[in-house]
Order: sequence, then structure tokens, then C-alpha cells
Amino acid sequence: MATALTLLCCALPWHPNDGPDVDVRVRIEDRKVIMIIMMNLVFCDEIVKVPRQELEDLGPDEEEPLRQALFSYFKASNEVSIDGVQVTPRDTRFDVPEPEHSLLPLFPRFGLRALFKVRLTLEYSALSPPGSVKFVWGPFPPDYAVGFGTDIPPMEVAAVILAQGEEEVITFRKDEPGYTWHRSDKEPEDRFLPVPTHGTAAPVTQLPMLSLGVLALLLAWGGVGSLSGRTLRWRGPYGVAVVLGLATAAASWDHFRMDAPWAAEDAGLPSEAEALEIFRPLHANIYGAFHFTDRSDIYDALERSVHGDLLESLFNEIYASLVMQEEGGAVSRVTSVRPLETDVEIIGTGDQGPWFQVLARWQVDGSVFHWGHSHHRTNEYQARYSVGQTESGWRISGSETLEQKEVEATIPEPMTPRDERSGK
Repeated sequence: MATALTLLCCALPWHPNDGPDVDVRVRIEDRKVIMIIMMNLVFCDEIVKVPRQELEDLGPDEEEPLRQALFSYFKASNEVSIDGVQVTPRDTRFDVPEPEHSLLPLFPRFGLRALFKVRLTLEYSALSPPGSVKFVWGPFPPDYAVGFGTDIPPMEVAAVILAQGEEEVITFRKDEPGYTWHRSDKEPEDRFLPVPTHGTAAPVTQLPMLSLGVLALLLAWGGVGSLSGRTLRWRGPYGVAVVLGLATAAASWDHFRMDAPWAAEDAGLPSEAEALEIFRPLHANIYGAFHFTDRSDIYDALERSVHGDLLESLFNEIYASLVMQEEGGAVSRVTSVRPLETDVEIIGTGDQGPWFQVLARWQVDGSVFHWGHSHHRTNEYQARYSVGQTESGWRISGSETLEQKEVEATIPEPMTPRDERSGK
């Protein structure tokens, strides 16, 4: 029975592992570096010795001694240096989540000690936005996942660093316990694709009506005189009228203008190819907004692509699609967006100006990283979008999701050079 449960435990994505395990998250902000360390009791027992009444449980009166012991240990064994200066951490939070006792059969070797977790939050202050942050990780307990005995290798500790809107997974090893993060010149805003302005600058022909009217009168006067057989002398009234008329026409050339009656109704509208060039970066930038972690930052980024009341509903829709229920409701990070089919259905002019409608199908890859490994999922969608011109440029103003399903990722085949295909 124990063997069967061990195999089941290895096959299913339950967390943490049946042994010492730790989940490390680091956030690098402008004025501080935050390190969140979640450990199971097996990991805690390997690095600190705090007596407990029951080995597989942590009583309420035992939480504070464990907190102090863990803080003292990480303060002494871990190192965080900001711009070359080693910083002493502050212990800002300690949580003891309630374990899911229903999962206990999946941990036959260490039992509740492997399932029971505590979370310690350390904060390192910075005087200015860090240019570099050096991490040195201390504890490397034996990796009992390999087995028991006298020659067990130390475990490797994976960590997620979130900085400048980017997520990076690193691994600490006993022979390589250090890692240095460097600030990138690329700001989070630089990840957004530029949206073309096709169709926004097409000029509408305007005519100087007063000037043309004066010139028409002069031509008509000359024409009538010629047909009647009268000679219009340049030194007489006609000459004076021509001079005054031309002066009036020149002076009013930039005034009293009207749109030409033959101006095309589709002036300013993009072509089908241009509409696709507008839509694709708008659509990609929607998912780029979800690289941010703060809700306000996500909203600000979404406004690059979305207009009006659609912003709130689209935020809720995409956020819900990124939640991995099978991982306890964790929100996955978007790792890739692949367009599959994009068709322009309508291009026209409405009450608000130029707009077009697109039918799109695409796939989104998402991943959740915790307890040393990642879970990946690919969803496929089909939706119809309306794109309109606003004061800020082209924006998505309407959407209707037609289909959503979980699929295996469709990876495009690499392009073959033209000369290899055709021999030309």
C-alpha cells in the first residue's frame, strides 16, 4: 500500500513534496526587496531545532518560537546585498496556513510534517531603485526525494524573482549558492508593441469657396463679354476688377473652406491589411498588461488597447481565464500568445468615426511556478472584436468571446527558406 501511495504521490501534482521543501518568491521594488519563504515542517526541522509537543503539528504557542528561530537562521545564513551593500532584513510577517488534511495519504514517508507549511516574509530596505541585487542562499537540506541513506545529495532550491514587470526563475545550488540580479534599461512599458496609425491621417480635400467664387465671377464676366462681341480692355473696369478679384481670392485662400463634394466616404479608413496590422499589436498588448502584478498597473496597461466600458469586463474575463483551479486558484503568468486565424469582416465609418471588425482565433500559454517546478496550460479562444478610432488612437471597443477550450499547444513549424522549398 505504501509503495502504491508513493507512486501516486510522484505522479500527481500535489505540493509540497514528501520531504523537505521550500517555495521562494522575491519581489524587487523601488524602495525594498521582499523575500517570501514558504517551508514545510520537514524543511524547518532540517535547519532549526525548535521543540514541539507533537512532531507532526505546530501548536499556536509554538508558532512564535519557530518564527524567531527561522528569522535568526535566515538573517545569519542568507545574504542580500543591494548595490554592493549588504542589508539586514526585517521580519515583517509570519503565516501558518491550514494544511489540507485530505491530502495526507499522499505523503507516506513524512506525513503531516511534509504537508504542514509556514511562511516567513523578510524585507530588505533600499534608499533608491536597486541597480543590482546579490542573493546568497544558505540552507540546502538533504534531498530525500532521491532516497534515504548516508550519501544523499543536497536539494536544489528554485526561486522566482519578480522585477520590472518580468518574472525570472533561478536555482540555488550548494556549489553555486549565489545569484546577482541587474536592473535592465528596458522598462516594463517597452514590452508593448507599437500600434500603427493607418487610416488616421488620410486628408479630406477642402476647397477655398470664396476664392473660387471670385475667380468664377471673373471668368464668367470675361466669357459673357467675349460671347457678346464686346472687347474687355485691361485698362478699363474689367482690368480693375481682375486685379481686385485676384487680390481678394489670394487673401481669402485659407479662409471659408469646405470639404470637397467628391471627398470619398472612406477617407481615413484602413485597408484590410492595415486593419490587421492595427489589431495584432492591440490584441497582444492586452496580454502584455497581465505581466504586471498590481491591479492598477494592469488597468493602466490595458488602456493602451481597450476603450470605454470594455476595460472592466475584459479584465475580469482574462483574469478568470488565467486562474488555474487545479492549482488552488493560482493565477498563471502568460508566457506566449500565438495568433492562429485573424480575419477582417467589416471596415466602415460609424457615429464615432472609422472602425472595423475582426474575427480572431488564438492560443495562450500560461504557467504557474511553485514548490520548485512549473505547471503549464494552453487555452485556445475565438472571439469577435470591434476596433475604433479614439482621441488616443486605435482601441478595441467591443468583444464577444465565441469559444474557449484547453488544448495542446500548437507550435508553428519553422519557416523553410524559399530556396530550399523551390530550389530557386
